[in-house]
Amino acid sequence: MIGITLGRLSRTSNKKNIQIIPKNIEKEFFLAKKIGYDYIELHSDENKKCSLSLDENKCKNIQLLKKKYYIKTPTFTLAYIISNSLTSENVFLYLKKQISFFKSLDVKNIILPLFKKSNFKQTNLYFQKLKKIILFIQKNNMNAVIESNCNREEFRSIQKLSSKKIFFCFDIGNRISVTKNLQNDLKKFEKDMLILHIKNKNKFNKSVKLSKGLIDINKLLRKKNFKKVLLTFENMREYPLYQKNLSILKSYKKIIFDKAK
Repeated sequence: MIGITLGRLSRTSNKKNIQIIPKNIEKEFFLAKKIGYDYIELHSDENKKCSLSLDENKCKNIQLLKKKYYIKTPTFTLAYIISNSLTSENVFLYLKKQISFFKSLDVKNIILPLFKKSNFKQTNLYFQKLKKIILFIQKNNMNAVIESNCNREEFRSIQKLSSKKIFFCFDIGNRISVTKNLQNDLKKFEKDMLILHIKNKNKFNKSVKLSKGLIDINKLLRKKNFKKVLLTFENMREYPLYQKNLSILKSYKKIIFDKAK
């Protein structure tokens, strides 16, 4: 399936925070359907001013939009842990409060972005807290998906925390800062990769337009088989290049589907 991160189809003049969740999320579902995407990846923004902490009303609204536009919500990125340390008890309490809402929205995959405050650490406390979170997610019949710039051996150490399979989310925009050969890096993780985040960055590690930056996305998408992977676009909200941005997204979708035929 091919999807897009919540908020990336909406206009915004705030270029400093492309993660902002729009007030009118119906437009996101409408445009995702218009372009032909299968799903929207939900996320709890690390910025409290634009956080998507779910409650009954928000869930009911999203459920209605899913039915109206035939758009799924199979993944949720727990971006809360980017600005709140994984070792804090607040992280587990937050997840515990949100888990019933994830279920009501048919979320099957919880992405754990191990960056900034929760950046990967090889300490007993870190592994203890990470294990607790992963086992809780799996106990609730969801997939735990690690998003990190860790290497293959470090990811294996995380996988040992559970007898059930722990998956990997490969973010090409983030990985370009730690490797010059994305193709080789992708190959190392392909057996465990469940989700691919598609965005582009420049040499200063700043997010840029999909068609710019260090990564040849066209070439990357053509060279790999992603039939069993959820492909999530995390494009820039390129206001005022709004219509042009939509056409770029359509072109990447065409590359993927044409190759699959």
